[in-house]
Amino acid sequence: MQDMAAIWRFTSKKVKQNWLLQRHVT
Repeated sequence: MQDMAAIWRFTSKKVKQNWLLQRHVT
């Protein structure tokens, strides 16, 4: 189940970046 944790970490990181970018742009 280590892959799942890595994927979740990567996804959450990407989502956070997108959220920050959108927030900054808007």
